[in-house]
Amino acid sequence: IDILPRDLSQNCLRIFARSEFHHSKFQQNVVDVLSKMGYSLKEEFCLESGYSVDILLQVDGKQIGIEVEGPSHYLGRSKVRSGPSRCKQRQMRALDK
Repeated sequence: IDILPRDLSQNCLRIFARSEFHHSKFQQNVVDVLSKMGYSLKEEFCLESGYSVDILLQVDGKQIGIEVEGPSHYLGRSKVRSGPSRCKQRQMRALDK
């Protein structure tokens, strides 16, 4: 069941998918290490859902999405991920199979 008219839905997805990205130093360090190890990768790869993964890694013909989650993705000093991080992961799992 479509909730929005198709053209409006496509426009919303287009705007959502072109969000600007912030690259943390931690993320850049992960990219640098993976690149030095010889892996083929893409940064901020946009998925069909409009979400992006920080790194899309190519390993043995398979694509692996990596989210580099530093301290801002967690509640305080705990190991509990923040609501927005949990929501994104849950929606990516449901929409991008």
